[in-house]
Amino acid sequence: MVEVLRTVQSMNKTQINVKRSIFTAYIDRCDTVEKAKAFIQSVSKANRDATHNCWAYRVASDNEFSENSSDAGEPSGSAGLPILNTLRKSNLGNICVVVSRHFGGVKLGIRGLINAYSEVTRQVVESSKIITLRRLFKMSIEVDYHSLGRVIDFFKRTEGQVLEIRHSTRAVVTGVSTTVPDQFTVQDLEKVWWGSSS
Repeated sequence: MVEVLRTVQSMNKTQINVKRSIFTAYIDRCDTVEKAKAFIQSVSKANRDATHNCWAYRVASDNEFSENSSDAGEPSGSAGLPILNTLRKSNLGNICVVVSRHFGGVKLGIRGLINAYSEVTRQVVESSKIITLRRLFKMSIEVDYHSLGRVIDFFKRTEGQVLEIRHSTRAVVTGVSTTVPDQFTVQDLEKVWWGSSS
């Protein structure tokens, strides 16, 4: 089960020139396959004039990684898989990379393409801030005010964090935690990726 992983803190890009072909790599954290697909679409749309927009993603689920890649018209195995393999070697997850190539007039050959896509991906990873994510439970707990301190203490004891306290006739505390309490009534329970700098 994937409970801890490394990813990038925010979107980043880098560019290399290989025999006049410009390779621009865009990287971003994507916690779901849907977010990865949206990132691919967004970068590809912004780079409609590129000769190719090749990509790969690795998104953690409960038991494994969902991975996919595309050569986007480059020779089979020369772009998408090298991007994906570089992400695997970097031990990153919940990540998506799109590499936009503007052809410079000189054919690079299969080996040249593999090297170029691998290298620009390596550089964009190395220039990004890396964070560690943990799989936590996000929840809301509604209690009387005399129990508010116990709820806050629960989040502290379980390596969690209080995100918000809403005040009404009763208090509603929203937070993240490694466990689900049995002494309080829990609402809106979901598993989320929660990050900290590393």
